[in-house]
Amino acid sequence: MKYIITSTNRKGALSLKIAGLVKKKYEDLGARHIEILDLKQVPFKDIVDNPFSKPTFALKKQLNKIAESEALILVCPEYNGGIPGLIKHFIDHWIYPESFVYKPVCFIGVGGKFGALNPILHLESIFTYRHSFVFPLRVLIQNVSEVLKQDEIIDLEIKKLLEKQARNFLKFIKALQTEKFD
Repeated sequence: MKYIITSTNRKGALSLKIAGLVKKKYEDLGARHIEILDLKQVPFKDIVDNPFSKPTFALKKQLNKIAESEALILVCPEYNGGIPGLIKHFIDHWIYPESFVYKPVCFIGVGGKFGALNPILHLESIFTYRHSFVFPLRVLIQNVSEVLKQDEIIDLEIKKLLEKQARNFLKFIKALQTEKFD
């Protein structure tokens, strides 16, 4: 299973719309078992009320999805020049090492003028630190509210980049599966 993580729980988030388009792109390329993990599905109340205690059943279900996934695609908006606090808080509860070590991961930034470059660099550093395989082709969607019209991406260059990233990330996953690491 591959998971596309929206990285925010904001109502009406454009990152969720982008995640839906990315999911369709992967399915069009023949990828199976793609699911969107919307942060609105994560029981953050369980994390806040019982920080770093034994996870509740609802939280454990979400954490296990990440740990058991074969790859992760993070669609991340920029909040005040950085990553949304909730995605960092969620990542801090992931199961180690299963959620990170040798797991292929790629990133799509959703933002304004800089296309969420800072948050993507921050996420890349977190996943590199945790020994994930960070796919080098990131897509930074600048001025997302102008690029996304009627739930479609109207910028042809962004469409091409998302297609290229998806096609090559699937190859990256497959290549990493040919040999297992110690």
